[in-house]
Amino acid sequence: MEQSNKKLMRTRTSRQEEDKGQKRRKTKDKKEEDKRQKAEDGRGQASPQTRGPVWTETHNTHLVRILSEFCVRH
Repeated sequence: MEQSNKKLMRTRTSRQEEDKGQKRRKTKDKKEEDKRQKAEDGRGQASPQTRGPVWTETHNTHLVRILSEFCVRH
């Protein structure tokens, strides 16, 4: 009886280890897939600091002024 319990415990723990390994593989595959998808979409490459200036109201005001001057001249 005692031997069968040990064998049962051993198989249960080995099964749990296999499950852990499968979960690790799944998460690793998922991360790689996400990385590949981001590369295809062109997302996630530039950090917010390196993307350049954010379009602001000042830019819009400047463009309106340039356009108004152009319209007045022509």
